[in-house]
Amino acid sequence: MPPDFLGIGAQKAGTTWLHIHLGQHAGLWLPPEKELHFFDEKISWRPYTLPLLLFSKRLPFVRWRRHVRRGLSPRLRQHRQPASLRWQLRYLFRLPTPRWYRSLFREAGDRVSGEFTPYYATLEPAQIARAAAIVPDAKIIFIMRNPIERAWSAAVMRSSRAGGADLRRHHESSFALTHSILNTDYRRTLENWGRHYPPDRIFVGFLEDIAREPLELLNRILAFLDVDGTFDGNLRGAIHAGPAETLPLWAARHLAGQYADLIEHLDEQFAGYASFWRYCAETIAASSGEDEIPYPFWQTPLWDDWLAAGGRPPRGIQSGVLASIRRR
Repeated sequence: MPPDFLGIGAQKAGTTWLHIHLGQHAGLWLPPEKELHFFDEKISWRPYTLPLLLFSKRLPFVRWRRHVRRGLSPRLRQHRQPASLRWQLRYLFRLPTPRWYRSLFREAGDRVSGEFTPYYATLEPAQIARAAAIVPDAKIIFIMRNPIERAWSAAVMRSSRAGGADLRRHHESSFALTHSILNTDYRRTLENWGRHYPPDRIFVGFLEDIAREPLELLNRILAFLDVDGTFDGNLRGAIHAGPAETLPLWAARHLAGQYADLIEHLDEQFAGYASFWRYCAETIAASSGEDEIPYPFWQTPLWDDWLAAGGRPPRGIQSGVLASIRRR
């Protein structure tokens, strides 16, 4: 049984929040592991040796060992149902193939099923074509965040994992990393996935809607997925929110310049929040000094300044099916 939808990202744009909340709905089934990493990693695995699994420092195997420790830990195992434990064993210890991948959604039964792996946003065209061959009827969910905020939040996460030493040098190098650029290149993501999935099967969300209209966003996604009913679970605040509430102005200026063309394109395509992103980028690029500035930007004076300058915020929720929210 293939999944009914794929949550492809973007990284640091609310996918964990969506995974937790959509998983509360009785008409939906999501895997116990949020990120299956099939189409970006596991689909290319070949039979592997035990030393490779146990000692390789390559990220896929490091991640596998982390999943083993978490999935089979005594503390968690005592709370798992037998079906959940069987799923973990199948997920962790069988060779990943397309048939194996589809088997991970067996427990869904008649419920709508899907998974969130933000790295799917960065897949190459050939990888997306392979994914489309395996799940041709899937619907796609993609959440966007102000590119400046997304890139900074990701850099903070990476530097935290690296011990937080020499933040400025670490962040400057992080901004140039290929995966950081790809994770923020929303235009590339939408164009590549749009070659295989029509715009009426792609849902594009904005992180601002998670913060400002969370219930309406969830209900709109449920309707997109053809799930009966509305969300009736417990709304929670930000999940895995980063430790920083400010970012250095030098970093904001750097990112505003780096993503100026992308943000201009998003404004032309979507307006609304993307227009505000453009206002932020242009204002920050023209600023000077070495101060810290608060974010998210829509909670700062930048929002009021944008409105005063004639900014037009979305009427209600902006997130929706790509075919209906894209200007052209």
